[in-house]
Parts: sequence; structure tokens; C-alpha cells
Amino acid sequence: MKITSTLLTLLSIPLFARAHFQLTYPPSRGDNDQTQATSPCGGLDTPSKTRTPWSVTGGQLKFEAGHDEADTAVYLGIGNNPKINDFSITLAPRFQQVGLGTFCWSQLSVPDGAPGVRDGVNATIQVVQAGHTGGGLYNVGPSLPN
Repeated sequence: MKITSTLLTLLSIPLFARAHFQLTYPPSRGDNDQTQATSPCGGLDTPSKTRTPWSVTGGQLKFEAGHDEADTAVYLGIGNNPKINDFSITLAPRFQQVGLGTFCWSQLSVPDGAPGVRDGVNATIQVVQAGHTGGGLYNVGPSLPN
């Protein structure tokens, strides 16, 4: 009963009700809470005009959690505007994210031998979350391995 009461209190605070989660580095292509459940890019289907240097030997990734618990995974898709099946390279296998706040990796590497990965290729990082309601949430950020 206390958990339900606490959850209802948190949901009444606009800051928490506003965002599901936000990719902060590399920066997200955009932020649209209305379409964040749309695969594969959270409804942001236009290729990014801005690219972020991100090393194939390891780059930083940060996101702000908007839910206190979610199954989370990180993928990479090669090309300017990857489609659903193109996010086939796993950067971080599914894990249980618990707690609110900033989640980050200081060194998230592309697996050796990943197809299509080479210095200078355009790619997109995808963070996928599945919450306790079972629905998926998607956020993508541009990257440019170097």
C-alpha cells in the first residue's frame, strides 16, 4: 500500500511525469515523449545532421532514468538511418536498471568483428527499455566511430 501511495505521489510531480528516459551522451536525436514507444528510434525517423565522435574501441554512454526500474539494453545500428532489424550489434546486453538518476558507462566497446564497423562509419546507438508495464521505450543518439 505504501509503494502505491509513493508512486502516485511521484507521478503527480510534473518533472517525473514528463520523461520516460533521456539519452544525454551521445546526445539524443530528439525528445518526444508521445512517440518514445515507437520502434526503432522513438519516432525520430529523420537521420541526424549532427554526429558525435565515438571510438570503436570504447565510448561513453549516459542516460537519465525516468522510471525507477526497467530492463535496459544498448544496441548499435550501422548507417545513417538504421531500421528495426539493423540494430543487431549488442553494446550492453539486457540488464535490470534500478533507481532514478544518471546511468553511465565510461567505456562501452563495440564487439570485435562486428559487421560493418570501421573507423569513420556512420552509426546510431539505440537504448531500449522495457518497464514493469511491458511496453518498450526507445531512444537513439547519433554516433560516428573514429
